[in-house]
Amino acid sequence: MSHKVTGHIATLVVKVPSAGKLVATGKGLSKASKKSTGASTLTVKLHLTKGEAAFLGKGRTIRQLSAGSQHRSARSTRSS
Repeated sequence: MSHKVTGHIATLVVKVPSAGKLVATGKGLSKASKKSTGASTLTVKLHLTKGEAAFLGKGRTIRQLSAGSQHRSARSTRSS
């Protein structure tokens, strides 16, 4: 996982192991999500609050970041 901050945008690059939905949020950051169809690398852009952008502008790192995934359940097949 890596991150880059430019102005009021934080860009996260995250590797996910399987299909599902990645949800990322943190202190002073907006909530964003991306879906993947399999193991891949996802790029998520989060908006920073004015205070967090000023904090990071002083060369500091993101204070708190949470990224979790919601894996897609196996599809069931029905026959009538």
